[in-house]
Amino acid sequence: MSGEHAQRHPANRWPPRPQAFRPVMERFFHACVNTADAVLHAFAIALETPREFFVEKHAAHDHTMRVLHYPALGKAGQDDAAKPRAGGHTDYGSITLLFQDDVGGLEVRTLDGEWRFAPPIPGTVLINTGDLMQRWTNDVFRSTPHRVGASLAENAERDRYSVAFFCHPDMDAEIACLDSCHGESKPAKYPPITAHEHLMERLGATYG
Repeated sequence: MSGEHAQRHPANRWPPRPQAFRPVMERFFHACVNTADAVLHAFAIALETPREFFVEKHAAHDHTMRVLHYPALGKAGQDDAAKPRAGGHTDYGSITLLFQDDVGGLEVRTLDGEWRFAPPIPGTVLINTGDLMQRWTNDVFRSTPHRVGASLAENAERDRYSVAFFCHPDMDAEIACLDSCHGESKPAKYPPITAHEHLMERLGATYG
Protein backbone atom coordinates (compact mmCIF):
# COMPACT_ATOMS: atom_id res chain seq x y z
CA MET A 1 0.00 0.00 0.00
CA SER A 2 0.96 3.63 -0.32
CA GLY A 3 0.01 6.87 1.40
CA GLU A 4 -3.45 8.12 0.44
CA HIS A 5 -1.95 11.37 -0.92
CA ALA A 6 1.20 9.90 -2.50
CA GLN A 7 2.27 11.45 -5.79
CA ARG A 8 3.18 8.35 -7.78
CA HIS A 9 0.63 5.66 -6.86
CA PRO A 10 -2.95 4.87 -7.84
CA ALA A 11 -5.49 4.56 -5.05
CA ASN A 12 -5.04 1.53 -2.81
CA ARG A 13 -7.32 -1.44 -3.53
CA TRP A 14 -8.50 -3.21 -0.40
CA PRO A 15 -9.76 -6.80 -0.02
CA PRO A 16 -13.34 -7.10 1.29
CA ARG A 17 -12.26 -9.50 4.04
CA PRO A 18 -11.22 -9.42 6.77
CA GLN A 19 -13.02 -6.17 7.56
CA ALA A 20 -10.40 -5.12 10.08
CA PHE A 21 -7.55 -5.39 7.55
CA ARG A 22 -7.79 -1.87 6.13
CA PRO A 23 -8.00 0.08 9.42
CA VAL A 24 -5.23 -2.01 10.96
CA MET A 25 -2.93 -1.50 7.97
CA GLU A 26 -3.68 2.23 7.79
CA ARG A 27 -2.82 2.66 11.47
CA PHE A 28 0.36 0.67 10.97
CA PHE A 29 1.29 2.74 7.90
CA HIS A 30 0.99 5.97 9.89
CA ALA A 31 3.01 4.46 12.74
CA CYS A 32 5.72 3.68 10.17
CA VAL A 33 5.63 7.28 8.92
CA ASN A 34 6.23 8.52 12.46
CA THR A 35 9.04 6.01 12.99
CA ALA A 36 10.68 6.90 9.67
CA ASP A 37 10.49 10.61 10.52
CA ALA A 38 12.27 9.93 13.82
CA VAL A 39 15.04 8.08 11.98
CA LEU A 40 15.31 10.90 9.42
CA HIS A 41 15.61 13.41 12.27
CA ALA A 42 18.48 11.36 13.69
CA PHE A 43 20.18 11.19 10.30
CA ALA A 44 19.94 14.97 9.88
CA ILE A 45 21.41 15.63 13.32
CA ALA A 46 24.26 13.18 12.70
CA LEU A 47 25.02 14.90 9.40
CA GLU A 48 25.05 18.40 10.94
CA THR A 49 22.05 19.35 8.83
CA PRO A 50 18.90 21.19 10.04
CA ARG A 51 16.79 18.69 12.00
CA GLU A 52 13.74 18.94 9.72
CA PHE A 53 15.69 18.77 6.45
CA PHE A 54 14.90 15.17 5.48
CA VAL A 55 11.38 15.13 6.96
CA GLU A 56 10.46 18.20 4.89
CA LYS A 57 11.69 16.38 1.79
CA HIS A 58 9.27 13.52 2.60
CA ALA A 59 6.22 15.66 3.35
CA ALA A 60 3.97 14.00 0.72
CA HIS A 61 4.44 10.60 2.40
CA ASP A 62 5.16 9.07 -0.99
CA HIS A 63 6.05 5.80 0.70
CA THR A 64 5.21 2.19 -0.10
CA MET A 65 4.54 -0.66 2.31
CA ARG A 66 4.66 -4.30 1.26
CA VAL A 67 3.39 -7.23 3.27
CA LEU A 68 5.54 -10.19 2.18
CA HIS A 69 5.02 -13.95 2.43
CA TYR A 70 7.69 -16.55 1.65
CA PRO A 71 6.18 -20.07 1.60
CA ALA A 72 7.90 -22.72 3.67
CA LEU A 73 10.57 -24.72 1.87
CA GLY A 74 9.60 -27.95 3.61
CA LYS A 75 11.58 -31.14 3.41
CA ALA A 76 11.03 -31.40 -0.33
CA GLY A 77 12.56 -27.96 -0.82
CA GLN A 78 15.83 -28.54 0.95
CA ASP A 79 17.65 -28.92 -2.38
CA ASP A 80 16.76 -25.27 -3.04
CA ALA A 81 17.92 -24.08 0.34
CA ALA A 82 21.10 -22.50 -1.04
CA LYS A 83 19.23 -20.46 -3.68
CA PRO A 84 18.22 -16.87 -2.86
CA ARG A 85 14.47 -16.46 -2.40
CA ALA A 86 14.79 -12.78 -3.30
CA GLY A 87 17.86 -11.76 -5.29
CA GLY A 88 20.45 -9.26 -4.16
CA HIS A 89 19.44 -5.62 -4.59
CA THR A 90 19.44 -2.19 -2.99
CA ASP A 91 16.35 -0.11 -2.28
CA TYR A 92 15.64 2.94 -4.41
CA GLY A 93 14.61 5.46 -1.78
CA SER A 94 16.09 7.01 1.34
CA ILE A 95 15.52 4.43 4.08
CA THR A 96 13.55 1.21 4.54
CA LEU A 97 11.98 -0.05 7.76
CA LEU A 98 11.93 -3.85 7.83
CA PHE A 99 9.83 -5.86 10.26
CA GLN A 100 10.59 -9.58 10.20
CA ASP A 101 9.47 -12.63 12.14
CA ASP A 102 11.79 -15.16 13.78
CA VAL A 103 12.04 -17.47 10.75
CA GLY A 104 15.09 -15.65 9.40
CA GLY A 105 16.64 -15.53 5.96
CA LEU A 106 17.71 -11.92 5.48
CA GLU A 107 21.31 -11.49 4.32
CA VAL A 108 23.34 -8.29 3.81
CA ARG A 109 26.49 -7.81 1.74
CA THR A 110 29.56 -6.33 3.40
CA LEU A 111 31.91 -3.87 1.72
CA ASP A 112 34.24 -6.78 0.89
CA GLY A 113 31.44 -8.53 -1.01
CA GLU A 114 30.65 -11.22 1.55
CA TRP A 115 27.00 -12.11 2.22
CA ARG A 116 26.26 -12.36 5.95
CA PHE A 117 23.16 -13.54 7.75
CA ALA A 118 21.22 -10.79 9.55
CA PRO A 119 19.48 -12.65 12.36
CA PRO A 120 16.07 -11.35 13.45
CA ILE A 121 16.11 -9.65 16.86
CA PRO A 122 12.79 -9.68 18.75
CA GLY A 123 11.15 -6.30 19.20
CA THR A 124 13.38 -4.43 16.76
CA VAL A 125 13.03 -2.71 13.40
CA LEU A 126 15.86 -3.17 10.91
CA ILE A 127 16.82 0.00 9.01
CA ASN A 128 18.25 -0.19 5.50
CA THR A 129 19.72 2.90 3.89
CA GLY A 130 18.73 3.33 0.25
CA ASP A 131 20.21 4.70 -2.96
CA LEU A 132 18.98 8.28 -2.50
CA MET A 133 20.41 8.56 0.99
CA GLN A 134 23.75 7.39 -0.41
CA ARG A 135 23.60 10.16 -3.05
CA TRP A 136 22.55 12.77 -0.50
CA THR A 137 25.42 11.87 1.83
CA ASN A 138 28.16 11.27 -0.76
CA ASP A 139 28.58 7.66 0.44
CA VAL A 140 28.72 8.57 4.14
CA PHE A 141 25.63 6.37 4.55
CA ARG A 142 25.83 3.63 1.93
CA SER A 143 22.92 1.88 0.32
CA THR A 144 22.66 -1.63 1.77
CA PRO A 145 22.78 -4.58 -0.68
CA HIS A 146 20.56 -7.33 0.71
CA ARG A 147 18.72 -10.47 -0.28
CA VAL A 148 16.53 -13.18 1.21
CA GLY A 149 18.19 -16.57 1.43
CA ALA A 150 17.07 -19.78 3.06
CA SER A 151 15.40 -19.69 6.44
CA LEU A 152 17.20 -20.97 9.49
CA ALA A 153 17.50 -24.75 9.18
CA GLU A 154 15.17 -25.38 12.10
CA ASN A 155 12.54 -23.14 10.46
CA ALA A 156 12.66 -24.59 6.94
CA GLU A 157 9.11 -25.93 7.25
CA ARG A 158 7.67 -22.60 8.45
CA ASP A 159 6.32 -19.76 6.32
CA ARG A 160 8.27 -16.50 6.54
CA TYR A 161 6.51 -13.16 6.87
CA SER A 162 7.93 -9.67 6.77
CA VAL A 163 6.74 -6.10 6.24
CA ALA A 164 8.88 -3.61 4.33
CA PHE A 165 8.16 0.12 4.55
CA PHE A 166 9.98 1.92 1.73
CA CYS A 167 10.52 5.57 2.64
CA HIS A 168 10.77 7.70 -0.51
CA PRO A 169 11.25 11.46 -0.89
CA ASP A 170 8.68 13.66 -2.62
CA MET A 171 8.87 13.30 -6.40
CA ASP A 172 10.08 16.89 -6.91
CA ALA A 173 12.65 16.75 -4.10
CA GLU A 174 16.17 17.55 -5.31
CA ILE A 175 18.77 15.06 -4.14
CA ALA A 176 22.03 17.04 -3.99
CA CYS A 177 25.11 16.35 -1.91
CA LEU A 178 24.80 17.81 1.59
CA ASP A 179 27.24 20.58 2.50
CA SER A 180 28.56 18.53 5.42
CA CYS A 181 29.36 15.56 3.17
CA HIS A 182 31.79 17.07 0.68
CA GLY A 183 34.79 19.35 0.57
CA GLU A 184 38.15 19.87 -1.07
CA SER A 185 39.39 16.46 0.01
CA LYS A 186 36.08 14.74 -0.76
CA PRO A 187 34.34 16.12 -3.85
CA ALA A 188 30.70 15.27 -4.53
CA LYS A 189 30.42 12.02 -6.50
CA TYR A 190 26.86 12.37 -7.75
CA PRO A 191 25.22 15.23 -9.68
CA PRO A 192 21.92 16.62 -8.37
CA ILE A 193 18.82 14.67 -9.40
CA THR A 194 15.16 14.73 -8.46
CA ALA A 195 13.64 11.77 -6.68
CA HIS A 196 11.37 11.18 -9.69
CA GLU A 197 14.27 11.21 -12.16
CA HIS A 198 16.18 8.71 -10.03
CA LEU A 199 13.15 6.43 -9.73
CA MET A 200 12.64 6.43 -13.50
CA GLU A 201 16.33 5.63 -14.04
CA ARG A 202 16.20 2.71 -11.62
CA LEU A 203 12.95 1.32 -13.02
CA GLY A 204 14.33 1.62 -16.54
CA ALA A 205 17.50 -0.24 -15.56
CA THR A 206 15.50 -2.94 -13.78
CA TYR A 207 12.77 -3.55 -16.34
CA GLY A 208 14.42 -2.30 -19.53
